[in-house]
Amino acid sequence: SVVAAPVGTAVIEEAYTDDRSLSCGLSGNVRLTIVVSNFPLVYSKASLTVKFGDTSAKVLRLLEGSSSGTRFTVLVPPSSPGVVDVTVAHASDASNAATFEFTYIDDRIPQASAF
Repeated sequence: SVVAAPVGTAVIEEAYTDDRSLSCGLSGNVRLTIVVSNFPLVYSKASLTVKFGDTSAKVLRLLEGSSSGTRFTVLVPPSSPGVVDVTVAHASDASNAATFEFTYIDDRIPQASAF
């Protein structure tokens, strides 16, 4: 099969959760839409790899794969509080990866202590 080579470095054009943010609670489990350009053509979600730090994310759906851009959704995995780098790569060309930052918010309910 022929893979159309991108022109230039992969770029994240958009990334957002359903509430239009780049953050969620520690349990993850929210849908994140990602749009990347300068990326090899994608014909199936199996061609995409997405990592939140060292943790792989499940690609839910490929929404668009064209020469103008690739749009898809992933399920955000759980993590510890803080900022992680999210890396998007194509299975056939991992060297042309794009990254952006995602924030995990500590949404645990504090426990009251007796005085």
